[in-house]
Amino acid sequence: MIDAWNAYYEKAKLDEGSNQFGRYQAIQKQIAGEVTDLPPLEQKHLPFLPQVLVLLKRHGILVYRDPILYLGRGMAFLMACTFFSIVYINARKRNQEQAIYKIFLFM
Repeated sequence: MIDAWNAYYEKAKLDEGSNQFGRYQAIQKQIAGEVTDLPPLEQKHLPFLPQVLVLLKRHGILVYRDPILYLGRGMAFLMACTFFSIVYINARKRNQEQAIYKIFLFM
């Protein structure tokens, strides 16, 4: 029984592959201009704003499904900002000792 199923499955896969290859060859011939009796290939694109809306919707779904990614990034930014605020806490003082640190901060 298993052998019969395997034989059927292999034949079905081969037939499917050959059909896909035949379609691929037909499209390649049409692109090259060798065949003209096929209907023209139309590339339909949405305008810019609907594309942006689709991408924003997809991104919103990703954020909803995996919020840890953005929470981790937010925590990393919080720690980095805290670190630099502690490092440059004395940068407001107007003395010559802090001049080099201010120059480094603005570079």
